[in-house]
Amino acid sequence: MFTKILISLDGSKQVKNILPVAVSLAKAYQATLCVICVVDPAYFLEESNSKKENMVNEIDYPAAARESTIVEEFMEKIVTDLRKEKILVDGKIIGGEPEQSIPKAAKEMGCDMIIMGHRHLSWLGQLTETSICHSVIKNSFLPVLVVPQPDKG
Repeated sequence: MFTKILISLDGSKQVKNILPVAVSLAKAYQATLCVICVVDPAYFLEESNSKKENMVNEIDYPAAARESTIVEEFMEKIVTDLRKEKILVDGKIIGGEPEQSIPKAAKEMGCDMIIMGHRHLSWLGQLTETSICHSVIKNSFLPVLVVPQPDKG
C-alpha cells in the first residue's frame, strides 16, 4: 500500500514521537522513508559545488551558514539512525515555506504518504499562528498521518 513515506522533521522534541511511528510503518510495508527538513528561505543556502562558494556564504551569511550546519548535522544523525533500523532512507534539506514545500517534496520524491508532528497551540497561538499541519493537510492529495505531541500530564 505504501512504498515511499515522507517524514517532515523540524528538529523539535516531536522527532522522538514521529520516528517510531515512521519506522513501524516502513517495516510493515517495506517502504522507503524520505526524510525532509524544510528551512526558512531566509536561512537556506543552496549547496554549492565548490569550497570557495561555501566560504563566501559563511562570510556573507553567517547566520544562514550556522543554520545550515545545524540542519545538516541533524539530518545526518536521523538518516544514520534510521539506516541502523535496516530501512531504506533518503534525506533532503529544502528551502521554503513548509505549507507548500512539504506536499511539493512528497510529490517530487514519489511518496504516497506524509508523516508529520503536531504541536498543541495555546488559544492565543491558535489566533496568531498558522497551523503548518492544517495547511499541509489542506494542500496535499496524499494521506497525512499526524503524530500528536504527547500530553504533558
